[in-house]
Amino acid sequence: MKKKVQADSTPGQRREALEADVKAFLKAGNKIQYIEDGVSAQDPQGKGKPLRLGNPKNAKTEAPAKDAK
Repeated sequence: MKKKVQADSTPGQRREALEADVKAFLKAGNKIQYIEDGVSAQDPQGKGKPLRLGNPKNAKTEAPAKDAK
């Protein structure tokens, strides 16, 4: 897999691009929401749906049997 080629830019250029993006965002009527330090998007009660990796338990994991002739 090839690495994504990044354009060379200086920190000043990135800062100017970010400033332009923020100005366009605000000009479009959007608002910036400030989040207090220490606030998390995680459910504090742990009641969210768990992330499941791999095959679900109810899926068939066995290969179909070959017909004998």
